[in-house]
Amino acid sequence: MAKLRMLLIGPPGCGKSFYGKMISKAYDVPFVSMGKILGSRVDASVLERMRKGLLAPPEAVTAVFKSLAPEFKEGFVLDGFPRSREQVRTIIDVGSSVPTLMPDFALNINLRKDVLKRKLLGRRECSCGANWNVEHVDEPEIRMVAVLPPSGSSEVCSCGKPMTMRSDDTDEVIDGRLTQHENNWSSMEEEMRRSIRVVDVHITGGADVMWPSINSVIAEELQKVRSC
Repeated sequence: MAKLRMLLIGPPGCGKSFYGKMISKAYDVPFVSMGKILGSRVDASVLERMRKGLLAPPEAVTAVFKSLAPEFKEGFVLDGFPRSREQVRTIIDVGSSVPTLMPDFALNINLRKDVLKRKLLGRRECSCGANWNVEHVDEPEIRMVAVLPPSGSSEVCSCGKPMTMRSDDTDEVIDGRLTQHENNWSSMEEEMRRSIRVVDVHITGGADVMWPSINSVIAEELQKVRSC
């Protein structure tokens, strides 16, 4: 029976990691962030390049992608890849020779830019490892409630320690990351949609609203693969 082989793309803060982990658990396939894998499998010069917000060199990306074949033998959910037209071609070229690395489709998660920014600025974390979001969005088209501890506090974690903002969650950094994603997507969208089936999902609410919809979309796509 065909296992899920899926790319997960979308702007920073749209919920890729959150939904990726849910998808991984529901379909019993590994969830992997390409950015984290690259960070652990490339040399210092490539790491420095990535810290500056630049894409890793093509040869490094290709080598790391190929190295995932054993882990992806039974399917995968790959987050944050591709990020350029060249990386789209890498997926097709490598996948043509290593079938277990060829994705069946890509799930493109979208969330309105102004809401994205609000939710990113609302992120909070705690030294205990807990993550929260103090931003509540309640509009006719989008309703995303704040994610708070049982006490309802927007300042103190459930462990009793203070919540803090991530050091990179500033207006300037977030604007830069969102602009970079827009530029990356505009440069590769045509090639992506021509080479790989892209299924668009528009976020209109929290997980209680979106997960059934996302799960249904994935199940439908997987059924198409199994019927081929």
